[in-house]
Parts: sequence; C-alpha cells; structure tokens
Amino acid sequence: EAISIAAGERSHTLISPAVDTPIAKNELAVMGDIVWA
Repeated sequence: EAISIAAGERSHTLISPAVDTPIAKNELAVMGDIVWA
C-alpha cells in the first residue's frame, strides 16, 4: 500500500520480502540494511 500511494508512482514490482515476516506480540520489527537494485 505504501508503494502505491507514493507521489509519482506509476508501476512497481515488490521483489523482497516475498512473504510476510512473522513476529511475536512482544516483538518490534526493525528495518535492516537497504539495498537498491
């Protein structure tokens, strides 16, 4: 959703992550390294 509402976005393909990453109720997801393809 965040990709499709970005200004100027016309077409996209999300290649990673390919599936949702499960986390426990007491965990907080944090972003790791960003690699631009």
